[in-house]
Amino acid sequence: MKIRLLLILSVLIFLSACKDNPSGFDSDQLKDLDVIALANKTQFLPDYDKDIRATLFNASPFPVYLNKSGFIKIQRFIDDEWTDGTPTGVKGLWYDANETDSFYELSVEEKQQLELLSIEKIMANKPGTYRFVLDYCLVPYSEAGTCSEKPPVEETINYQFRIASARDDYSNVDSRLRILDLDITTADSVYDVSEKIVPLRIRNNSTFPVYLNEHLPLSYFESYKNDHWIFGLNDDEASAGWSYRIETKDYYVLEQGEEIIVRPLNIDSHLNNRPGKYRFNFKLCLDEWDDLLCEAYVPDQFSAVATFEIKSE
Repeated sequence: MKIRLLLILSVLIFLSACKDNPSGFDSDQLKDLDVIALANKTQFLPDYDKDIRATLFNASPFPVYLNKSGFIKIQRFIDDEWTDGTPTGVKGLWYDANETDSFYELSVEEKQQLELLSIEKIMANKPGTYRFVLDYCLVPYSEAGTCSEKPPVEETINYQFRIASARDDYSNVDSRLRILDLDITTADSVYDVSEKIVPLRIRNNSTFPVYLNEHLPLSYFESYKNDHWIFGLNDDEASAGWSYRIETKDYYVLEQGEEIIVRPLNIDSHLNNRPGKYRFNFKLCLDEWDDLLCEAYVPDQFSAVATFEIKSE
């Protein structure tokens, strides 16, 4: 009888644990679960910022899995509750997962760049507080696309960001932007397709340092097409990133008076000898980066000034 009671008690304890932790992962594993979708800054000003750049990052010590047919949900805080979608009805950000299976494995410390959110076209310059909500699985999805091991709900809700109101928030623009002095230049403003490279440098003439992120590209090269700037030649962010080498922690400090010579752009291999208007857009922060988060991001009109033109012979 005593053995029977112990057996029943063990079963009850097991069922209770399953109820408290339906994912099947033990509490220590769930404690290490850390998957985030992070906007590049916490506050955006429509007159200063053009796009919201978001990154999906798996900081867990094990992989997680994304449904290929899914997206990262966007929510807006209205009337004391979170509602799905942007002011223009966009439900979320799609990620690029070119896998043959029904899911995409986001490996340990992997970063996935998400779609750009145009503050004007998608967010309608609408002031408010927003957040991302993730949809992922702790184990591979089945062939039918179902997930048997969902993360706890609180692990799917991510950092908030704000679109500011011109009426009351523009007085909070970082005063350093008014005296920011960055010298970002190419050797010339016009090149022939017969020339080989476009040299590039950045010098900080400000009275304070700026910060570069070790985990993100130093800059993106962009081309001007249909009256707006796009990533690279075909609006492909992954191929447009311009990297650099630093051996520090998570960021590099560009001190007052310091200059960096950036690897040149090759007119043949990078631009396919294509005539047009181009620029470099640097990703800089006025303060130290917190992993991928910058509280004082340098907007495009200060950092995307190295504009040049390629002309046919």
